[in-house]
Amino acid sequence: VIGIESMQVEPRVDNVSTDYCQAARLSFLQLWQRGRRNIGFAVAQNLGAEIEGQLRAGYLVEAYAKGPARKIPCFRVAENRANIEYLSEWIVAEKLDAVVGCGVDVPGLAASINSGEGGTVAWASIDIRDLQSGCPCVPGILGDLGRRAVELLIMRLQINLLGLPANPATTFFPVEWRD
Repeated sequence: VIGIESMQVEPRVDNVSTDYCQAARLSFLQLWQRGRRNIGFAVAQNLGAEIEGQLRAGYLVEAYAKGPARKIPCFRVAENRANIEYLSEWIVAEKLDAVVGCGVDVPGLAASINSGEGGTVAWASIDIRDLQSGCPCVPGILGDLGRRAVELLIMRLQINLLGLPANPATTFFPVEWRD
């Protein structure tokens, strides 16, 4: 058995996953290089704790490396209209000029929030599904993950045929930025 984007602890199986820590770091750095200094982080509530932890770690590494650490709380997004209004209020209250989002409808949120007053908020998306939207992002790499899962399965079968012990491992795929 090979898991794809599966961060379960038990039973231990081989797993192939996106490097979410790197994805968050890339997204933060791209916004920083474009002159944005107050960068928030919004994540969908339905992501697992492991993935959210990796994303948060990547975001915090870059946020704290870029000067005086101003703690901007993470915003957990639910899929409802009231939550979008709270997100808009959070952006204004925290004086954000950019947001890194994962697992949320970034183009939809950007259009909704940027249509109001108070300036334009830049957005970067991790694992965006609508690449036609023009939103800068770290796109999903499901095709690469599937291919790597098949390779791992073949390798695992070969190891088992030799009678060698094999401990389950997670393979993290590097990601790329796309404008």
